[in-house]
Amino acid sequence: MIAPGKIRPSIHMPRWCSRILLEIVAVRVERLQDISDEQALAEGVEVWARDADPVLRQKYADDPKLAFVGLWTAVNGLGSYNANPWVWVIEYKRVMS
Repeated sequence: MIAPGKIRPSIHMPRWCSRILLEIVAVRVERLQDISDEQALAEGVEVWARDADPVLRQKYADDPKLAFVGLWTAVNGLGSYNANPWVWVIEYKRVMS
């Protein structure tokens, strides 16, 4: 039993404490530049980001893949997208309990 008020890292929490449960349905490796528009949207890019710079919003507004390229470059640095690394693609679904 967990003592009330005891602080634990989330990795050590019992499953019943979790807010969501995810089931992995597919794992594969592919090149970064092979990402589709649907996959880019699933990665969380916002095509019409409200807080984006107006110039960037205009440039990326109609293309989820370009928005993903911008996000990837912002996180990983210049030239990182052009390096076209192999990446793990993990697909999952939310399990309703």
